[in-house]
Amino acid sequence: MKREELEDYILTVEQIEDMKYHQRLSVKTFSKQHAVFSYAPDSPFWDGIEVLSRLIDRMGVNKGTEEFFRAAAVESPERYIKAVQFSNTYRAIVDYLYNPLFDVVQGCSDDTYSDVLDYFPLLGAQMVNAALAGELPKVNYKEFYNGENYVGMRLEDARDKYFKTYARKVLERMDDEEYEKRKAEKKTAQNW
Repeated sequence: MKREELEDYILTVEQIEDMKYHQRLSVKTFSKQHAVFSYAPDSPFWDGIEVLSRLIDRMGVNKGTEEFFRAAAVESPERYIKAVQFSNTYRAIVDYLYNPLFDVVQGCSDDTYSDVLDYFPLLGAQMVNAALAGELPKVNYKEFYNGENYVGMRLEDARDKYFKTYARKVLERMDDEEYEKRKAEKKTAQNW
């Protein structure tokens, strides 16, 4: 290609920033469109917690949350949507825990308290539901503190990172369905 032809494909910094903004906006809008799971003890959310906990134990928070979303996005669009619902539920549970744990967890600063809240869902259904029901005894924050992990934020980062993979899978499926439809139409036409 000649330089003049290439100039049609060169993007300005403003155009790139605009694209990044719209991608972030579309991911957040997509995420908001998918409701949260129930966090009842028999909910599939807790199966996801077990999977995420094992990944975090094995790989750390950053890589564990990325692997959680990567595996979902690569497998199927439906599984990615379930991972988004999982992430939304995780965030909702952290928000729900704010008041019930406020009087239970003692001896920590506001920053440390938010770290405890962020990690708490990984302790499982029994602990979370006991906390929500107000059935936990008062404890020192060190019982639940696992450092600054930012699990909720890392889940959202991984969700955003693998949104393109999800979109590609949806497009591939649409292409496959369109191909099958055309193939069926062609076969029907040949039979006449």
